[in-house]
Parts: sequence; structure tokens; C-alpha cells
Amino acid sequence: MLPLLLALGHVDSAVAAVEAEAKESVWEQALAGRQLHGTTAVGINGKLVYSQSDGKGNSAQAQYYVGSVTKHFTAAALLRALLDTQCEGDTECLKRQLQIPVATFLPEGDEVWGKEQGAPEWAKVVTLDNLLSNTSGLFDFNYVPEYMEFMQTPHTRAEVVALFKDKALDFAPGTKSDYSNSNFFLAGVVVERLSGQTLGRYMQATFFGPLGMAGTVLPDSGTSDMLRANGTCPNLVVGYTYDIKDPSKPYTKWADLEWAETDQGEGGMISTVGDLIKWNHALYETERVLPIAARAIMLAPTALDPNYGYGIAIEGDEANGVIYSHNGLISGFISSLTYVPKHTLTLAQLSNLSLNPTQYFALDDPGKGDAIGAAFKEASEIKGMILDGLTAKL
Repeated sequence: MLPLLLALGHVDSAVAAVEAEAKESVWEQALAGRQLHGTTAVGINGKLVYSQSDGKGNSAQAQYYVGSVTKHFTAAALLRALLDTQCEGDTECLKRQLQIPVATFLPEGDEVWGKEQGAPEWAKVVTLDNLLSNTSGLFDFNYVPEYMEFMQTPHTRAEVVALFKDKALDFAPGTKSDYSNSNFFLAGVVVERLSGQTLGRYMQATFFGPLGMAGTVLPDSGTSDMLRANGTCPNLVVGYTYDIKDPSKPYTKWADLEWAETDQGEGGMISTVGDLIKWNHALYETERVLPIAARAIMLAPTALDPNYGYGIAIEGDEANGVIYSHNGLISGFISSLTYVPKHTLTLAQLSNLSLNPTQYFALDDPGKGDAIGAAFKEASEIKGMILDGLTAKL
């Protein structure tokens, strides 16, 4: 039986269900024939009650890059910053602010547009709502041909934005929905202007510190080796990659190449399974992250995509009702964070094995889609089996 880590009085029944699931070895069956890379954990009502790791330096305390799971932290940060700096907590004001163009917050002369350059024309049309709902039409800067080389050196915000600011929009803002990392990088810059702090420091002061998320950080700069050496992330595990064309080949340690400056609001956060459980509890079950009315805005399906809110995927089934989640992929790491409101249940999956990004960016479509699908296939299957078995008892 897998070890029960924590049981508190007010979640006794849920903990008993988790224990019963373990005794039936459903988790072992879900993982049979698979190599677990990293840590998988269940939280009930904000408390980590169950965790399994691969035993290779990974544990419930291990820190991982979470990739695009960062996006709903960025969305929450922008909503919170608007409420605090522009709206004095008024939700109707927040709704109006979200319809204001980016250029209002990042006007001509702002350093993000480059020295002595004005805001691009699209910034006078694309709104904050467009950024958070992926309806802006902004080209995804991760897909410029030079990105693999670009990410291996430190860069200013303006240098990152320069990768996409002069490119034609993929579609007229508000007419389609298409996932783009550029949206959330830029949303992070808006938070920085509103708060007068870097996005990472704002999140630390507003979320990570108050919520007791001691293992979570959005680094301002540096590489993974630097973050371990300087004590910022002492428990950050090493990331590995596999060969897309032949996954059976030995894994490769991901070289310490990627700088935090290129991974900000769209995917640069580092966290632990325990901290992500705390976050889900605070976001969905309390008002410590956002007031109820503001949270409802964040979680509402957008008009152009019924399965996406602001930085959060929305799914569900008959047994469990609505389910909120997000996946993340960054060089050497894959993550998945899920919340089931019906059971106040969090499932956090953090892995230090990803597809080889150099191969991925060299692929032509539809190869890219196939590779991403394969990358998340196993995590999705394990997630489904665990949730189906566990929630049946809750």
C-alpha cells in the first residue's frame, strides 16, 4: 500500500477514501508498466493527503518547473492587480478594465516596446480580455525560428516582446481563440506596470508568501543551475528529455541553457505538489486569491472557447461535474494540475521528463501536434484512472 502522508479530522472521510483506493492498488494498476518520473499527489480541502514519487531524488518537497500551469497564476495576478490598483475592489470596474486596450497600460514610450518606439497598432485594439482568453491573434513567440538559440541567453522584456510585436496578427482580435504564449508574457508585463514590481516579486508578495507556498517562485533571472547554487530553488530537480522519434533511447539531461527571462507569465514558475494543493484550495475554496465575483470572471468559459477561461481549462463529466485544470510543458518538465470542486480534490502531477525541445521545434506540422499529444498522453491516462477510481469513493 502506498504511504498515507497526512490525515486531519475535518477530512477524515476523504482520507479514508484515498486509503481505500490505495488498498485496492488502483494507483499501482494505473502506473503498472509505466515509469513514474517525478511526483504525483492528491490534496483534499487544501491538505496533501497522499503522494507517490519515483524515488530518484524526487519527493513531495521537490521543486519542478510547471510550465503553462503558470498561466492561471498570471491571470489571477492581473485580475488582482487591477482590483487593487484601478478598482478599489469593485468587480464591475474590473469588467470594464478588462475591455481596455493593452496600449493604455503600456503606452508609447514604455520600455517594453523598445527604445524610442511607440506601441504597435495592434496594442491599441487588443484588450486585456483578449490576452487572458487567447483571443488576441498575437503570434506565439515560442515559434520564431531563432527561439531555441534566443532562450539560451538573458533578455529584457523588450527583447522578448520584439520577437512578436511586429508580426502580423494571426486573426482579428476577438474573432477566434488560439493558444499563444505571447498573450501571457505580455499580461505579466502589464502586472509589472500596475504593481511597480517584477511579476515574480508581485506573486511572492501577493500569493506565495501569504499562502505559505515556500517552495514556489517565479525567478526574475538565471538558469536552473544558478537557481540551485544561489539557494533560490535548492530542491529543484534536474530535467531530462527523451528522443521524440525513438522514446526508448536513454534519456538526456537537459543542458542548463534556458534563462528565466524568456519564461515569465507564460510558463516560468517553479513549485511543489504541496504548494500547488495549497494554491488550489486558496483559489477555488477561499477569497484569499480573488473575491468570489472576480474568481467567477476568471473561471467563466470564454465566448469563443467553452473549454477555456482565463488561463484555465474547463472540462467535466457526469460523475464529478465541472473540472478545472491546466497542463504545462517546458524543457525537461511536464506538469498537470487538476481541481474537482465537487470533492474539493486536487491532483498534482509534476514530472522531470519531457520531449526533446530541439527536435520538437524542428518538426513540421502535423508532427508538432502529434508530439505534444504523445507527451501528455501517459499523464492524461494516469490522471483519468486515478480520478475515476478515487472520486467513486468520495
